[in-house]
Amino acid sequence: DHLVCQQGAYDIVDNSTDRVVRQLSRRQVVVRLRGMTGAASDAMAVSISNSFTWTYWTNAGAVVTQPVPAALMVPHLPKAEVTRMAMQVAAATGWNTWVHSNIVDVVLLPEAARVTLGVCRISSGYCVRSTAGMADKKLAVRAGLHANDNSYMQLYLPLQSDINVSISIGGGNADLVLVAEVISCNANCDDYAIAFFGSFAWMMAGTVSSSPSRAGTTTDAGAEAS
Repeated sequence: DHLVCQQGAYDIVDNSTDRVVRQLSRRQVVVRLRGMTGAASDAMAVSISNSFTWTYWTNAGAVVTQPVPAALMVPHLPKAEVTRMAMQVAAATGWNTWVHSNIVDVVLLPEAARVTLGVCRISSGYCVRSTAGMADKKLAVRAGLHANDNSYMQLYLPLQSDINVSISIGGGNADLVLVAEVISCNANCDDYAIAFFGSFAWMMAGTVSSSPSRAGTTTDAGAEAS
């Protein structure tokens, strides 16, 4: 499911919108809403009959906003949706590139432990460790083979025009295995290294350590050990 938080999900500014559900016309989609208060001990009861609107754009470009009919706001999910959710929970296990915005993040579900791959220049400390926002398409990370059971994944990870590395990942429900192979190197190859950054995804907290000499502890999203 697409996790959407009220605050900070996409750094949305006030009065702006984000189309988190992209849906073609003339189709139905189930939207599951869950409300929570700031105090963990308090239950929240909210009338939502007149709280929601939906907006669509016509072929002529006009923006139309209408209230969501109260009859559609039901306290239970359709049977087909319950079945789909059960299938998703059963499938969402093991190591995989679960973070949709960054395929060099390899995440273990359900724990959310994350290993981020990076190609780094030692002399400058600069690393390519994200596939988001790469402007030069010639240098973008290129995805290779990906097994249906997530037991094998492969991608090409470049650093500018200097070096291109193939990363093979053995994942799924087995132990995580990473193999790096230099495909091309147009500079001083001794100045480059493959780096692994440990953290936790999706606002989860936990302990990250590296053996034998360096260790760190995560207390919130973004803290990491390398």
